[in-house]
Amino acid sequence: MFPSKFLVNTNTVMKRIGKDAEGYGKLSYEFTENLEKASTFIRLLVKEAPDDVKKHFTSTYFGMTHGGLNSLMELLYDITWLKNWKLTIVLRPSEKFPAENTAHLLRQTRILLALTLLMVFASNLIDPRSRRLASS
Repeated sequence: MFPSKFLVNTNTVMKRIGKDAEGYGKLSYEFTENLEKASTFIRLLVKEAPDDVKKHFTSTYFGMTHGGLNSLMELLYDITWLKNWKLTIVLRPSEKFPAENTAHLLRQTRILLALTLLMVFASNLIDPRSRRLASS
């Protein structure tokens, strides 16, 4: 399972408790392990993308900088939001018809993936400073 929700929640807890808190080391270790998994998964998603998209993702989300980590965490937050939306609003399968449940779940999963990819690629077209379309 994609660990975006775990990462967002863990990051929030780590910021709240501080580095000197009991258990911070364990949280930090788990956070780092899952961040690597999430990065690998996202890299796989853009693996076949055009070179300029791959370059943008590498510099924006995978750079070993404070800004790169912040951008990646924002992306993970957005993915978590979509996942929560899916769980609370979209997924209301009928308990009477299991076959229809499966088709419904698959359809909603495809919609979620399409929305996620649309959001990611659209965010690359918008200049974050002006909130307008970025020039080529």
